Amino acid sequence: AINPPSGSWPWRCVWTLYGAIYAVRDNVACTCALIHKATDQGWQALSLGFVLDFTATNKLFQEGEVITGDISGATATVRRQAMADGGLTTGDGFLVVTDITGTFQAETITAADSGASATIAEAPYETLLPAGGLYRSLVHNFYGASDRKRVYFANGVGRAHDFDGVVAAPIRTGVEEELDKPTHIAEHAAHLWVFYKGGSAQHSEPGTPLQWSTTGGAGEIGFGSDFADVIPSFADAMVIIGTAKIGYLVGTSAQDFDLKELSDEPGGRPGTAQNVGGILYQDLKGVRRLTATQTFANFRAGTISARIRPLFQEKKRKGIKPVTSVRVPSRDIYRLFWSDKTMTSIYMGRSEPEPMQVTLPFQVYCAHSGLDEDENEVILVGTDDGWVYQLDVGTSFDGAEVNAFIQLPFNSLRTPTLNKRFNYAILNVIGQEQATLSITADFSDGDPDLIPTAEQSFNVSMGGGIYNVSNWNEFIWSAQAVGTATAECEGIGSNISVAIRSDATHERPHTLSTLTYDYNRRGIKRP
Repeated sequence: AINPPSGSWPWRCVWTLYGAIYAVRDNVACTCALIHKATDQGWQALSLGFVLDFTATNKLFQEGEVITGDISGATATVRRQAMADGGLTTGDGFLVVTDITGTFQAETITAADSGASATIAEAPYETLLPAGGLYRSLVHNFYGASDRKRVYFANGVGRAHDFDGVVAAPIRTGVEEELDKPTHIAEHAAHLWVFYKGGSAQHSEPGTPLQWSTTGGAGEIGFGSDFADVIPSFADAMVIIGTAKIGYLVGTSAQDFDLKELSDEPGGRPGTAQNVGGILYQDLKGVRRLTATQTFANFRAGTISARIRPLFQEKKRKGIKPVTSVRVPSRDIYRLFWSDKTMTSIYMGRSEPEPMQVTLPFQVYCAHSGLDEDENEVILVGTDDGWVYQLDVGTSFDGAEVNAFIQLPFNSLRTPTLNKRFNYAILNVIGQEQATLSITADFSDGDPDLIPTAEQSFNVSMGGGIYNVSNWNEFIWSAQAVGTATAECEGIGSNISVAIRSDATHERPHTLSTLTYDYNRRGIKRP
């Protein structure tokens, strides 16, 4: 049976790395946060390794080699190394080690394989993440080898870290430890960027995310606003959405990085920006889209949520706020999760955005789009009840029934002044098996003197194929390809609105394809 791990508060972050699923949650006592890995035996809390500070090294240590203390005889395996100044001019830095045997003390450590040696003043200490925080993560490979992809994350309550699935290395930017608490993290032009409250954006040396020496190419840029979101590598620029303004950064190194201001209007809400055929984010006016113009590195913004503006206004009036967002790349969908257990899903695959509102049986706190071990897309969310859910799989809400309904606009069939006698509404449905639907209709803009039709239920069969052409076991034998439901919609009015409902636990998804009305013309509608 699947069970959530022990811990406090909701999941703070979830991500995938090389097909494995990881998630961050505070421990029971709320003294630290733990990274958990999903395994066949359930969620397993990980030990993130130990940090060993050193001075006076003669050369770089190599990942995977064993170090030995010359006095204690203690040993450990090197997993990561960073130098304090980006080089060996002072020989100061730190190692991340695992598999410790014995107890290190103030002594000299050596590695037989590389011949590296250094001086340590104390034993290594465990890597622990502080409790709390709002995590932002980045999955990226800064190195040439294919197996060097890593997760880089910031949480606003402690240092940013580099995580490879086994250990986590602290990212020491040179900022004092009590102030080194970046809120966002990104990659641009082969530099790792971290962003601090107050508007400071700092970047690493090129291609080396653990090295932050200014002599090696690290640097800092002031933005002048707290950060809401950062979208890297979009149209050769990094778009920075602040709480008070929006800008974008171009260039490839510390010598030519250039921050340009796009707008000084109120910026975006934190956690709402995604790249879905352009950058989508929410501000005070709704969901806006930022697209690149033909002029290099210029952008323009436009609102895409005009059709659902009343929905956003109602949420604002009730104090309902956006929590996080995610993109579904394979389906061109942008999803915005709210604090009232709802989700606004916007399909961006056609000329006009197509929004739909979804009510979820749980409160989402974090979301991630990644790949599983078979390179299939997975959409994961962490919730307030301690679970991690995968979306867009199965036929139910973890066994609970999915309730869906849609009410179409009142349709006058291009003759708004003509009364009509409606007879039937013929609905075509595309799917893989069958769908159980209920249909009802209302007339003349919901005129209370006209009685809506009684709800009618249908078991619509579909999913048929062509013998010797369709793939075997992927179609329903003797079923038609497109299902049909013909509902009696007897009534007289100038227009008609059909409502369709579906309540199912085991049925696979279906698509409402077309709706055809059968009607007779009557007289002109009189005042």
